[in-house]
Amino acid sequence: GTLDSFLTEGPLTKAPAKPIFDSEFCKICGEATGSEVVVISDGPSKGKFHVQCFVCCIDGEPINGSFVEKGGQLFCEEHYLEFHCESCAGCGKKLVEGAVAKALGRKWHVDCFVCAWCCKPLAGADGTQFGFRQHNGAVYCNRDYAEQFCKMCNGCGFPVDLGISAMDATWHRECFVCCECQKPFADLEECTFAVMDGRPFCAEDAEAIGKLSPEDRSLLQTLPNAATLGLSSGSTAKLSPEEFGGCLSHGLAEVLKEFGEASADPAGCLPARTFKERPEMCLAAGAGQKISFQFAALAPRVFALLRQRVFGIEPDEYRSSLCLRPLSGGKKGEGKSSSLFYFSWDFRYIVKTCTGEEMPFFMQCLKDYYEYLTGEPKKGSCTASLLPRYLGLYSAKFDGQPVVNFVVMCNVFSLRVELREQYDLKGVLGSSRFVSDQERATGIKVLKDRNFACRRKLAVGPQLKEQLSTQIQRDVAFLHQHERMDYSLLLGIAVSASVEDPGQIWPVPESRGLQSCGEGRAGTGGEVYFMGIIDILQEYNWRKAVESKLKSAGIRAKKLATSKRPTLSTLDNSVSATSPSHYAQRFSDFMASRME
Repeated sequence: GTLDSFLTEGPLTKAPAKPIFDSEFCKICGEATGSEVVVISDGPSKGKFHVQCFVCCIDGEPINGSFVEKGGQLFCEEHYLEFHCESCAGCGKKLVEGAVAKALGRKWHVDCFVCAWCCKPLAGADGTQFGFRQHNGAVYCNRDYAEQFCKMCNGCGFPVDLGISAMDATWHRECFVCCECQKPFADLEECTFAVMDGRPFCAEDAEAIGKLSPEDRSLLQTLPNAATLGLSSGSTAKLSPEEFGGCLSHGLAEVLKEFGEASADPAGCLPARTFKERPEMCLAAGAGQKISFQFAALAPRVFALLRQRVFGIEPDEYRSSLCLRPLSGGKKGEGKSSSLFYFSWDFRYIVKTCTGEEMPFFMQCLKDYYEYLTGEPKKGSCTASLLPRYLGLYSAKFDGQPVVNFVVMCNVFSLRVELREQYDLKGVLGSSRFVSDQERATGIKVLKDRNFACRRKLAVGPQLKEQLSTQIQRDVAFLHQHERMDYSLLLGIAVSASVEDPGQIWPVPESRGLQSCGEGRAGTGGEVYFMGIIDILQEYNWRKAVESKLKSAGIRAKKLATSKRPTLSTLDNSVSATSPSHYAQRFSDFMASRME
């Protein structure tokens, strides 16, 4: 309905005729007034009247009671109400005095113009506008009209007056949005949508999510959306792990729009400058775009080639896992590293922050890593490497914070497989390489070398043992060449019955680098092994050399104190920090000795 303003009528000007004695002239007949007159002291009818001349202008009858002056004429109260006062559209009585509500082309007593449902007056304070709605000839306040006659929005649950009908439901225009990007369909150039699992998606997100398995889509629905990310702390200097993970996902999504797919000749040849590329962009994330930061990708074309042509990961698959939901985690691992670990929503990929000592590997060795995995002739073929599958290297810079470098890599352990045992193996049998029952009780799940030495060997069979041993020797030779040490073999053991489809015997011949996860069915033990070499970024530097000497000296002193002479073998197998050549030989020998 239209909004009308108040119309305030003044009260009737009433006064009883007041006889007084005077000797002036009557205003009506012009004759001298007698001893008894009526005096009007103000207004257009101001003057003196004979009592018999002071009459109603309608019927000429003397006014013996209250009167009203209007337009220079006198009215008795009865005739004034009859000819000059409007009736209330509600109660039908005359609008004599007080505030009057004007609405729908009529006038009402304020107390008569009420909501037909709650009976509360619709008008507010004098002189203010008021709102109401009409339905079937009755008027309602906005709230009752919405509750009684409007449909509820399928998005927010509030009433909808003018909205959108879609999916057999009613929506506010701003509430009918894509479940992923949260953009209203009404704002898109093509106001179209797709429905999956009973939820609406824009065409772009529908294509990405449609490629997921039903299980992944179900998992996706349980996780918070990156588009709803807020800045709860009010400052980028205090980002929570959830906020930081959401920003990284947003940055990855933007970078992958431009550098998500491989672009090189079929042989995978790349010019030297490609390994030094570092495109940057300024981004804003979160609800209200409150979190601003700089984001960069290091050698994005190199990693795109590795993902697609070496590891067999399609661009859409990589983007969906990392960008459909914020990265989760943000905690330190069980080792000594200060790095933080994040996970993609489907746990296929791990995002690890890199320390200053780890970044030189990518700056100095990325080209060799690429050539080793792509099988350049001078490096030899590498069809089943256990080296980490690095999928991308990025950096993020928030206001007032140092640059954070992080690498994306494949999770060694296969998804949805319940592991019975997990080990971090270095080939070192010192006292620190053992997890006690007390430590397990605190929640530590990853066991170490001495725990592994107490279990039976990996039952892989002679042929697979030879293949694994050869591949490990080849991988550690690459690490030795680049002065790497302190790496580990991450091993997961599952019962074969818990693995739906562990695949062929490891390694699959046609896979070039797909087996970093190292899936293999045991020949006799009914177990499935998942393995991969991790933590290869540590270079053997002067700190590690000093650490090696100090720990060796400590072991010698401890043995002498117990009257036991330390042997060279004892020292070799007790200290983790040692030269790359010795570390590589000890590592490969230990792994070979634990297979049968």
